[in-house]
Amino acid sequence: MSHKNTLYLILLTLSLCGTESFSMDVAYTPKNTQFAFDFHDVVVQHNSGRISRAVFSRNFVYKIQFNRYIPGLLWALASTAYHDFKGGTGEQYIKILQDYKQPEIAQLVLDIANDVYPIEGTVLIMQELKNLGYEVNMASDIGTMVLQDLKKRPQYHGLLSLFAHEKSVDYLNASGRAVKKPQLGYFRDYLNRFQENNEYVIFIDDKEKNVIGARESGMIGITFKNPEQLREELVKMGILE
Repeated sequence: MSHKNTLYLILLTLSLCGTESFSMDVAYTPKNTQFAFDFHDVVVQHNSGRISRAVFSRNFVYKIQFNRYIPGLLWALASTAYHDFKGGTGEQYIKILQDYKQPEIAQLVLDIANDVYPIEGTVLIMQELKNLGYEVNMASDIGTMVLQDLKKRPQYHGLLSLFAHEKSVDYLNASGRAVKKPQLGYFRDYLNRFQENNEYVIFIDDKEKNVIGARESGMIGITFKNPEQLREELVKMGILE
């Protein structure tokens, strides 16, 4: 392989790995910069025992009419597991359960989807950014129905109040296939709705393909690994000390 081809492969690898996600020559300030955080696995994580906890917390329903609910329960659990594997939200299944007059099972799926806990290091960074005057938004593939259910849960009010705006995906009312990350249309819609006068939008996501999509739309992308790594990136950018 020639030196020229080797250099090309190195540069291509670096661009895909996201090592150059920002410019050291830019002065990022609250007046020209806003943040767009992915939600799951960046701001919150799912509790490992969420399925069993949701089932047992609602077992009074199944004691009353066990034979009526157990088929729907098994289907709901299988559907949720499938959507977790595929990276979806399960909203289509929730709607089907509601349509078939299985509201208790639909709520069970929502309980499983929204059994999350904050990643404290990320939350601290978000609070620091807000204290400095930066706008902090959510840019997630979370379904609109799931997000609305999450907003009704008092334990998440403080966390969600950190976001000035939230971008979710309305899977149920999308004409055709829902537009989600890393599709360019997702990021363009975000910019059209929320960018306003900010010159820079710093997008933070744990999936490299989403970060690449964000950069293609003109955002600054940071691949999230853990709160400590994110803080180091923001210190390098002169945003945090």
